Amino acid sequence: MYATNNNLQAIESRNRVTDSLLTLMKQYFYKDITITQICQESQIVRQTFYRNFDSKDDVLKLSLDNMVEQYFKEFYKTTDVHGQLEAFFSFMLQRKEFLLLISKNSLFFMIDETISMNIMKFLNFQQITTMVEPKLEKYVTGFIAATICSLLSLWVDNGFTESPEMLSKLAQRFLGGLRQHRATA
Repeated sequence: MYATNNNLQAIESRNRVTDSLLTLMKQYFYKDITITQICQESQIVRQTFYRNFDSKDDVLKLSLDNMVEQYFKEFYKTTDVHGQLEAFFSFMLQRKEFLLLISKNSLFFMIDETISMNIMKFLNFQQITTMVEPKLEKYVTGFIAATICSLLSLWVDNGFTESPEMLSKLAQRFLGGLRQHRATA
């Protein structure tokens, strides 16, 4: 878990730590980076680190949560699923360097978790699925999040050769089966 206080000094410390971790990830594998290295790179003491974060995973979680917040401020402008998906992939293309670091360090599971927690905000579910049973919602959201994350991961591995529009169309094709099916549970 990471601290969420809005004290300017705390925000500055968290930003420095986040930037430092990403800088270190360009030089070292994530698993090999220590809290000491992060503190040295960000020029803070360990106490400040632990006042703001429980672990280095929390630093990445903050970075991902900040990306989600930025996405909604700058890119989320339509209720059309195709537009939402294209905006998402366009946004992620602008974070190519970050995605490459995540991929290199086998950390895509963290992106999957972030997408899963926010998927209901990302997409207009009524346009995707006719499944309305509350007890099945977690399966549907998990499937949609995993599909989008898998496409994102493969896109990174493939060198971002496809356009965000192409990935949006592909995602819609994969998710289209959810509209066809009427659950009978």
